[in-house]
Amino acid sequence: MNSSFEYNTSILVEPINITSVDLINESTFNEWKELPYEICDGLSCKRIKTPEEYNGFLLKYDTNSYTVPHINADEYEVLNVKYGTITNLITGESFTEGETLVIDKGEVHEIYCNSEAYIYFITTKSKSALANLTKVFD
Repeated sequence: MNSSFEYNTSILVEPINITSVDLINESTFNEWKELPYEICDGLSCKRIKTPEEYNGFLLKYDTNSYTVPHINADEYEVLNVKYGTITNLITGESFTEGETLVIDKGEVHEIYCNSEAYIYFITTKSKSALANLTKVFD
């Protein structure tokens, strides 16, 4: 029997909105906190101190970990790879040690990590603060 269901193997998922406030509520400065499964599988988070116009975190991706498709409608996001490699499954781009991924407000993204990685994750609402931050990582 030939069915159209056999050929439609992709799954459409509505991206969820996640902001730095959500991560602040799930993390501390003192210890690693595993983030909820609804957001990701195999991702832990620790807060880091940043200037007032930023919110900062250190993310630890386990081997074969991933986030669900998500957006941050309120903030720009900067992911700087300290160790390992991450891939944005939406764009297919990979980023390795020392490289930086900048995500615009409202841009859908989904991060996958095939081996352990550590990422500096910083958010800001300000375009000028974003420009200053990306200069630091260049």
